[in-house]
Amino acid sequence: MLRLMKLAGAAAVSALIGCGGGESGENDAVCSDFRYQEDAQAAYLSGARQLDRDSDGVACEDLPRRPVSGGGGGSGSGGSPTTPPAVAYNLMTSLGEVIALEPASAGRYVMSVWGPFGSVVDAGPLSSSASTTSTQVANSFIGVRYGASSGELVPVWSNHGDGLQGGAGGIGFAQATRSVPAISGIYRAIGQSCQQGRAPCTPITGTLVMRDGTLSICMNQDATVSSCTATIALPVTRADSDPEGIFTLGHLTARLLVSASGSVAVSYQNVYESVSNPNPTFTRTTWFGTLQGQESQAPLGTTAFEGFVNAGVPAYSVANSWTLQDNLPFSRLRRDPAGRLALRGINGQLVTWSPEGGLQVFVQR
Repeated sequence: MLRLMKLAGAAAVSALIGCGGGESGENDAVCSDFRYQEDAQAAYLSGARQLDRDSDGVACEDLPRRPVSGGGGGSGSGGSPTTPPAVAYNLMTSLGEVIALEPASAGRYVMSVWGPFGSVVDAGPLSSSASTTSTQVANSFIGVRYGASSGELVPVWSNHGDGLQGGAGGIGFAQATRSVPAISGIYRAIGQSCQQGRAPCTPITGTLVMRDGTLSICMNQDATVSSCTATIALPVTRADSDPEGIFTLGHLTARLLVSASGSVAVSYQNVYESVSNPNPTFTRTTWFGTLQGQESQAPLGTTAFEGFVNAGVPAYSVANSWTLQDNLPFSRLRRDPAGRLALRGINGQLVTWSPEGGLQVFVQR
């Protein structure tokens, strides 16, 4: 268990620092070899580091994005029903629960769940039902809904969890093979910290730096312009038994999900104690991040970002109506006068935090 100790009123952070290795490999590819940025990014993650000239984790930023296919429209959109996926998905809710869905025969799924304390539940095979907007997998104790994927990104909602924020919007990724060295990069992220048994959760922003087999969490800092002075450092490992794309961060209570398109989800359990109050307090911290955010953005306007509200109902992002200020609290993050936060990635992901909805992720349609 990750243990953050508070002694005599001052927080002393005990960090697990690890170092990894592995050869990243290189080739002679140049940006003109690719039609779309996603293809260049995949080559970069496989070792073609020369494709990222400014070392920000994003390859060939001037290339166009692959067009996003339609699907999963709202009521009356004329979209066809969502069908069970041909590939497996890894999902993480905003309360830090990790869910792996692997298709079985005839539209049934095997579900594995990593709960707040690292337990694994093998639930399935389970049947599923589909509508024009989402697929639902459920039995008597857990329910997961996810929308049609947009590239590698999948909006997800689960009713399983401790209900700290009244719901658990989240994000899903198609499972993809990724070695530890291949996921290096700098990720801007929005997150929340939730104390067990108490609400509401507290919003946080920061930078996640993955380098040399270690994930450094730079709370409230832009690590692209300054050094990370308040680091929690976690070694990144992957067990052979884990689904592809799910990594362990120093302890079974800490998990990292990665997508092939430059998005991450991170969750870890903290324990706080003090001399005056020896009873431990458990806090779950969850981050959603993207390799690159848009530096200066026009208002979201009518851009279709689809996800789920806390009740598990498919919906379009309410952030379209927010008055967002560019690059606040720091570069590539945005904040409105009410303190709500937004991070828009170039891969079609929109991460938001608000008092009304907590931490949620939407994908661009």
